Amino acid sequence: MFGGLGIAGYLGHLSYRVFGDSLIVPFALSLIGLAIIWSGVIWQRREAEWSGRLRGYLPVALRVLIEARE
Repeated sequence: MFGGLGIAGYLGHLSYRVFGDSLIVPFALSLIGLAIIWSGVIWQRREAEWSGRLRGYLPVALRVLIEARE
């Protein structure tokens, strides 16, 4: 939570003080925000498939712990 607030504060500082007269920065930040939201939507749609694939890379002991938690 504090990391997100820190990033938001720093981006606010950049947009108002450093790039105050630039028109590109608000559009770039908006596109970054939309990309984050879209990637969350895609992850939600394909979570089971991607989680299963990513768990294949984990060591066996860690996989057992995760599956026991579920």
